[in-house]
Amino acid sequence: MVVPSFQRTGHGCKAKGAAACREAYATGELSVPGTYQELSACAKEHQCAVFDSEYNAAGQGSTDVQAWRGLAEGTKMFVRCIASLRYEPFVVLRHTDATPAFDERFYGYGKNKVQLIAHLRLAGYSFEVVGKGFLCHFPHPQSSSKQAWLHSSAHASMDHLFNQFLTEVKATYAGVKPATPMCK
Repeated sequence: MVVPSFQRTGHGCKAKGAAACREAYATGELSVPGTYQELSACAKEHQCAVFDSEYNAAGQGSTDVQAWRGLAEGTKMFVRCIASLRYEPFVVLRHTDATPAFDERFYGYGKNKVQLIAHLRLAGYSFEVVGKGFLCHFPHPQSSSKQAWLHSSAHASMDHLFNQFLTEVKATYAGVKPATPMCK
């Protein structure tokens, strides 16, 4: 089950220091949508957007938020195809012994959700988006660890590892037809 994810812009609090957004939230100056109606109003005011859409539109793009907006509460919509290997939605999975787990070789900011979605797809899982269900990321200043990550060799290492991982997983599920193919 794919849960569409959004982010709150933060009203500039991110630039005011590490605790500024939490303080703005505590005083009621900044809120986070708790209902679909609140999310819609927040988006209409350009105060909420699809998570990370500014820097990684492919990360949530296959969810088709436009179509999701028309779904009734509790209904589902199949993700017909995945447009990018960078697709990394938040998902809810039933845990069984057969459920693919996160590959612990991926760490930091490096492809952990991306590899899980690729693994699930190649293992034959289908993806459905739940109507009116969503999550909203709360604003915070960019961490120094992310800045260090972006400018380190670890970033390139994870990219290389991801290609190796895809080769391994494709071999593991060689006879399985993905229920959710890559888009043409």
